[in-house]
Amino acid sequence: MTAHVDHFTIGLVRSLSKYLSVTVTGVRPALIRYLRDFLRIKQNLIIFPSSSGKLSSAINLALLKSLTPLNDVVHANTSLSGLYCGSIEKLVVTEHGCPSPVHHLREASALIKLSSLGVPIVAISKYTESLLRKFYGIKAYKVIYHGVIEEFFYKPRCFPLRRPVRILYVSRLEESKEPLVFINAINKLQNTINFKAYLRGDGPLKNYIKSLIVKYNLTSRVRLIPRLPFKTLIKLYRYADIFIHTNSTEPFGLVVLEAMASALPVIVPNSGGASEIAGNAAIKFIPKDYTDLVEKIVSVVTNAQLYETLSYNSYKHAKIFSWDKAAYEYIRIYKKVLYND
Repeated sequence: MTAHVDHFTIGLVRSLSKYLSVTVTGVRPALIRYLRDFLRIKQNLIIFPSSSGKLSSAINLALLKSLTPLNDVVHANTSLSGLYCGSIEKLVVTEHGCPSPVHHLREASALIKLSSLGVPIVAISKYTESLLRKFYGIKAYKVIYHGVIEEFFYKPRCFPLRRPVRILYVSRLEESKEPLVFINAINKLQNTINFKAYLRGDGPLKNYIKSLIVKYNLTSRVRLIPRLPFKTLIKLYRYADIFIHTNSTEPFGLVVLEAMASALPVIVPNSGGASEIAGNAAIKFIPKDYTDLVEKIVSVVTNAQLYETLSYNSYKHAKIFSWDKAAYEYIRIYKKVLYND
């Protein structure tokens, strides 16, 4: 299996390794130092770190191709890596979004080719499934939801009597994630409630966001947090009072699910995969409308009954999503591929 984001790699590999021997390629070196601690696996796992440098992509693909004959099934987490594995007949692909024909032409081309060859394409949400059908005419083999790593689960919260309210935002800081909706919301929010906002993430908009924080006189209220190890990230969720997500075209939204597992009241846009995953357990705002987001935040943090209901509903809803369930569905597909069923 090719590695994907840390949350996915740890969660799915941990569950798959209860039943199968798993070889994982392309794992971030920084992740390896605590990957085995999280997986609690001694025998059923082989890890190959990703290469770095100018030739890293070519080296990683060459490694994948060399390992393919040694394994019964290849689970690729991009169509491009799947195309280069060398054995289409033993391939399963998970598409973690819908590749843009403009910005991700190679991935889109690989996806179209693999689908035409009959490779099972798994979508991670019904929203992603609909986009694959809309833009490429591809019918996903199955929708398999991600799970939640069990360490994220935390008891439902009581209404936060302490002030300021701790608002958490976890996302890559790039245009597609719509972080400026959050920044504009907390700028307007500072005249309404007392709060501290914590932005965990990095990306091309980081310096611009820093400048806005200064411009809006938010330096005493907003803290930018760099990428954190998993165990520290879990503590950050538990430290927060409420979680905000702004990406209205999110393919899935693992951070939303992790926040819900941590029993945080969650506010998401009323569109995209995050809305689908959060279901009726979250409060939803009009996509891109920071004024509506402000109103929703205020409604939650000033109403004890609503806050505690949302916290309980988050925790209960997150229990629906399990990596063991996901592993079971993937194993069923592996068997069909392996036995040509």
